[in-house]
Amino acid sequence: MRRIDPRLPILILLSAVLCGQVALPQVEDFEAEPLCSATCGVPCVLSGAWSNATDDGADWRIHAGPTPSTGTGPSIDFDPGDALGHYAYVEASNACSPSQEAWLLSPVLDPGSAAVLRFRYHQRGADMGTLSVDQQEPLRHVDGAIVGATETLSSPSADFSPLSPGMHVAIVGSLANDGVFPIVQVVDANTLVLDTGGAAVDEGALTFDAWHPEGPWTLDLFGPVTGDQDAWQSAACVPLEVSGAETRLRFAAVTGLGFLSDMAVDAVAIDSPAPVDLAVEVLAVEAPGCGQTQTSLSALL
Repeated sequence: MRRIDPRLPILILLSAVLCGQVALPQVEDFEAEPLCSATCGVPCVLSGAWSNATDDGADWRIHAGPTPSTGTGPSIDFDPGDALGHYAYVEASNACSPSQEAWLLSPVLDPGSAAVLRFRYHQRGADMGTLSVDQQEPLRHVDGAIVGATETLSSPSADFSPLSPGMHVAIVGSLANDGVFPIVQVVDANTLVLDTGGAAVDEGALTFDAWHPEGPWTLDLFGPVTGDQDAWQSAACVPLEVSGAETRLRFAAVTGLGFLSDMAVDAVAIDSPAPVDLAVEVLAVEAPGCGQTQTSLSALL
């Protein structure tokens, strides 16, 4: 590698706007989420924009303070950083290990242009598993008037014909029945039968998205990462794959060989990156005389 003598006059032109916050279309610190049971196998139903998948092996749980098992998990959350602050974590005790998957799903996103994911994560435990972030694009997006009740969802403006049983529908905008429901039957182009557990679907103007839970997913947008460390780690400016369509993310945790495998996330933000990252545009070196000169250059950013 060529070395540049620091004694020589050097001209460096920089265009510098570091990756950071321009807009925050989606931020989640889990403070508004109610605490869940820490018992493995007990469902944890989230009330906010993020949700637990129903086709994995375990749930992400909302917790405050230390996790129940000594020697694993954080002792406090990252933001606000005290024993009362909430964070999301995966309990690895009992049947939740070994190698159980837990998927924490983002809301459906429409970034429109370049977007990045930022979050904090915590992995402490001698049996630690892996944490990664995956990305998926929904197969169908519909805005329309939802009429009917119980398990029948219909929209005169929709075309459900590309959908099929096994796909999932996310309903947003109802007073009481927001959620993610699997499709049982496609009656016709305007009518679906959902498995809502018998709950009525509110009438009104709603937005809903449909996708298949098995994908296609782009795996390991971030990670997989593992390790035994009792400190919150930073994942900054993880770029999303943007193709002009709505998309979803998921935190994919896989527990390790034993109960010492609790992992957590907090301070999750999806925002737009700065338009230009730090770059060297021109490097000019004045060197007297002829021939190659061994020189050195270092930069502290």
